[in-house]
Amino acid sequence: MSGQQRRAVAHAAWRLTVLSVLTLAVAWDAVGLLAGGDAAYVSPSYDVLRRLVPGGMRSYGYALACLLVVTVYAYGRHGPGCGVRGYRLLRVSLALVSAWYVLWAVGIAGAWVIHGQILAWGALGKLALVAVLCVVLARTTPADQ
Repeated sequence: MSGQQRRAVAHAAWRLTVLSVLTLAVAWDAVGLLAGGDAAYVSPSYDVLRRLVPGGMRSYGYALACLLVVTVYAYGRHGPGCGVRGYRLLRVSLALVSAWYVLWAVGIAGAWVIHGQILAWGALGKLALVAVLCVVLARTTPADQ
């Protein structure tokens, strides 16, 4: 396999991973927040997050959906012939998605400070995984081929 073929396979794997993260994590969370709202996030682990925004959990859904739309747009703009703008927009979008999940984890950890327990330990692991994946994907975004 030549170097160019390896780069093409790596680029395809990278795009598939980005698409998977956007679909399986970000879109899933946005739909859950929009559809469920406060009724779906009743655990005391979400108290801090629920109180920070006037519209409750549904407000987070709108914000995450907007971030998802920008990231999907950037994903579509990235590729051969798109130049440096698509490359930068995608890197920034993925970094913002990572920051979203880190701040969400901080909010859940803030509930631990208030209540002395976290009922959603699995959520922290998922949030950390998505945040790390987004950082890695943002750092390894292929430049224009």
